Amino acid sequence: MRYVYGTDFSETIQANAYDSFTIYGYGGDDTLIGYNFDDFISGGTGDDVLYGLGGNDGLSGNDGNDWLYGGWGADLLDGGNGNDLLFGESDDDELYGGLGNDMLSGGSGDDDLFGQGGKDNLKGGSGNDSLVGGAGKDILKGGSGNDDMYGGTGKDTLKGGGATDWLFGQSGNDKLKGGGGADLIDGGSGNDKLWGGGGADLFDFANGSGWDVIQDFSLSGGDRIRLDFGGLNNFSQLQGLMSQNGSDTVINLGLDQLLLSNVNMNSLNAGDFEFV
Repeated sequence: MRYVYGTDFSETIQANAYDSFTIYGYGGDDTLIGYNFDDFISGGTGDDVLYGLGGNDGLSGNDGNDWLYGGWGADLLDGGNGNDLLFGESDDDELYGGLGNDMLSGGSGDDDLFGQGGKDNLKGGSGNDSLVGGAGKDILKGGSGNDDMYGGTGKDTLKGGGATDWLFGQSGNDKLKGGGGADLIDGGSGNDKLWGGGGADLFDFANGSGWDVIQDFSLSGGDRIRLDFGGLNNFSQLQGLMSQNGSDTVINLGLDQLLLSNVNMNSLNAGDFEFV
């Protein structure tokens, strides 16, 4: 392992092909470049650009508005403070936005993305990814793999891709939009708007879920609703809690309410529901 220390000026520092490097940029707007070994690169203060290239690298933006590129290898990227752009690129990467309004892109591989603080934009890319928004009003978008998405706190938007995705809004008034696969959609607490998209989707609704709306519940597409309310265990009981409001079906469950947009209550049957 070799060590390179920058100065308080703006610099370009690149590792060579002979060993792993630890590079500290310190002050200034730096460009710091690893090589084919397992490098650690820290931007310091300033608006820095960090490239891991080959190997399993650790990249830390620290202060400033930074751009981090993992390259090939299983990398760990941490934006730190500021509004940062993080690109995992190839292999299985971990990306942490830190504070600020960040953009995280997993690229190929099975990636873990954590927005943390601020209003973040998370994109899974290809592979089976896990996206966690954290605090703030975040946008989470899955890719072509089977992705898990967790909105966290704040008013979040979650969008599934073409495979089988699990979408959890958690707290806040969220929008959850499934993609082309058979998705699991759970708004969590708050008043949420839910879309299944294509595929036979499963909507979770439990005690404390708030007032949610399923915008595209498909009887012909095989969508189902799973209800987790103590004492509610069959369709006959559920029918007594349903009412028709114009073209919509409303299910009143104490302090919680589920509305099925453009669904006639008489078209529903026991096969459309599961009871926990």
